[in-house]
Amino acid sequence: MTTTLLQMARPVLLGLALIAGPAISASGDELDLSNRAALQAEIRAYILENPEIIREALILLEQQRMADEAKEEGTLVANLSGAIFEDGFSYVGGNPEGSVTVVEFQDYRCGYCKRAHGAVQELINTDDDIRLIVKEFPILGEDSVTLSRMAIATLIAEGPEEYKRMSDALMTYSGPVNDAALKRIARSADVDFEAVMAAMDDPEVQRRIGTTHGLARELKISGTPTFIIGDKVVRGYIPLDDMREVVRIARKAKN
Repeated sequence: MTTTLLQMARPVLLGLALIAGPAISASGDELDLSNRAALQAEIRAYILENPEIIREALILLEQQRMADEAKEEGTLVANLSGAIFEDGFSYVGGNPEGSVTVVEFQDYRCGYCKRAHGAVQELINTDDDIRLIVKEFPILGEDSVTLSRMAIATLIAEGPEEYKRMSDALMTYSGPVNDAALKRIARSADVDFEAVMAAMDDPEVQRRIGTTHGLARELKISGTPTFIIGDKVVRGYIPLDDMREVVRIARKAKN
């Protein structure tokens, strides 16, 4: 048994040991010195006879930690709700009037984002009461930044429908990132390549990326994909069924 585990479980074990009737000093604040060794032996014996209590204590501590973390994240989401849900520049898809909003921070070079892409599309296609917000959050190097700039430039120069097609094409692309590849991607998405390339130099493109990075720092988001569903922050890939369950909980909380 490690010292850390004993320290974590000590309140439970000490309480049980005190119930057993150890001697207490006259002040009532500390155990009598002559009985400390006996109490320590009693606690050790109890641990050895009932090792499951350590596991139970650790489970309770982990549950409390998770509850505290969820509460903290819920407070962050509430405090930053304007920047999260109404930034005025991120792509909005699904049902713009949906009762539940799903926000995704994504990177086109992220393997788990690519894996989640199909699940998110299926979620939106099978639930017409979801509002989807996509946050361009490139964190995996210069190629990630280039692809996000292309997507944002498409939204600025061409519009949301073209952005959706471009974003889908970029998320399914896994080859080298160069001018020839970007031209092929634009063609496959039926988007005006020259207009998009010109828009990529617009300072507004980098401003949007910088703003999203700043929001991510405030939310303590450092990886992709990260989802915000209702007031819950979901870090990393989750399967479609789990995503639907989080949506169900968020919808229930609003009713």
